[in-house]
Amino acid sequence: MGIAVLEGGRLIYHAVEVLRHAPARRKVLAAGAARFRRYVRDFRPAVVAIEVSPFATRQKSVLHALATLIATIAKREKVRTVQFASSTVKSRICRNGYADKAEVAKTIAARFPELKAYLRQDRKWKDRFQSNRFDAIALALFAKETLRKSTAKKCGTAR
Repeated sequence: MGIAVLEGGRLIYHAVEVLRHAPARRKVLAAGAARFRRYVRDFRPAVVAIEVSPFATRQKSVLHALATLIATIAKREKVRTVQFASSTVKSRICRNGYADKAEVAKTIAARFPELKAYLRQDRKWKDRFQSNRFDAIALALFAKETLRKSTAKKCGTAR
């Protein structure tokens, strides 16, 4: 589970949370919920963005269940939740809705040079692991830009 926290245009926190596949699905969901609650408590976000994965659309999918649980917790905490498809995020961030994970990572690292250390790992599993970080940051940037534009339209602000 990738996590990214933006404040203004600054990236103030980013991480990858590993949720081990436990024999019981409820343990994975409980671990994810506990970590999400900690982030809400620590950062007090105004908005939580969740990626809608085409591979997690089945009700029985753990990813789908975790996204639903996070949205429920955010609602209880009175935090606005938005959901976006990964292809929509890639279209805006990379200018290519079919961008692969490496392209997303390069685009994000170009925007935040301090992240270059997470590019090109020595093992494929490390690249896959780090791609969660880059995907979360791309999602956060997309949500920030999208919400800023929709707020400007609602307020009648011209840009």
